[in-house]
Amino acid sequence: MKIVVSGATGQVGSKIVSQLIDRSDCELVLLSKRGIGLEEASRKGATIYTGDIKEPAFLQQALAEVDTFYLMFPPQNNVDDVIGHYRIILENAIAAIKQHHVSRVVLQSSYGSHRDRGTGSIVGTYLAEQALKTLEIDFTAIRPSYFMENFLWFTNSIRESDAIFLPVSGEASTCFIATQDIANAATEIILDTQWHGNQIKELHGHCNLTFDRIAEIIGKELNRPVKHIELSDEEAISAFVAPQVGFSHTYAKAFIEIHRAIETQWLKPEFAHSQTTTEAMTFDRFVRAFLKPAIANTK
Repeated sequence: MKIVVSGATGQVGSKIVSQLIDRSDCELVLLSKRGIGLEEASRKGATIYTGDIKEPAFLQQALAEVDTFYLMFPPQNNVDDVIGHYRIILENAIAAIKQHHVSRVVLQSSYGSHRDRGTGSIVGTYLAEQALKTLEIDFTAIRPSYFMENFLWFTNSIRESDAIFLPVSGEASTCFIATQDIANAATEIILDTQWHGNQIKELHGHCNLTFDRIAEIIGKELNRPVKHIELSDEEAISAFVAPQVGFSHTYAKAFIEIHRAIETQWLKPEFAHSQTTTEAMTFDRFVRAFLKPAIANTK
């Protein structure tokens, strides 16, 4: 099976690669902006394409004679047209899929992708799902919830201020998932040749938590109190467009919209939690395994 993995050095893509690279029944084609970190995969026989997925020729070349395409939209937080970023990649992907008659596509989408508005950048994955399901292919959209790894952004603020700062009420609740659990589910779908047609697989993580509870768990694992501090929209824009963060004004507004949609429950899974959507990693285990060491190593 010839498999293309886009975002192969990303938080999810790299973990998919690690599960596929040693399989004799998989021929891997790995896409990356720069290819840094794919040296071992290359030594093990993977084909590496480095370049910009927004360039039409890049996907046209990479998708030749491919059986399965794992498509994700790399985040680009300095763009002025957030949804336009998704549209360009989507148009290029569809053109290459059609040209090379790619028969199976697995999309890294997002929870909330059943909404056509009011969810910030997630509207981009809504558009992708709508477009890809009209093609004559076997198509699965994986919809993970809020990444636990997002809290790695706050290693400095936790170490220096014992706080996480987000534009969302501490009482707001959502589901959180570790990227390893996303990669495990994605790999299983990629390797399963028995499914056909269009399907959606939501990944809800272990359980719903409030942002106040997130801070409480972090504090418990660090053995000191940690607070969630809600930023106003104005405070958030000022913080996120600062040079040390580097968001464009438009991307900052989209990021805020995601969190306000969580607050109002406009952004939530389409389907109810079930045994098949509940993943293994709990947030306290994530803090012990990843966030706590990252804070300790922050200088």
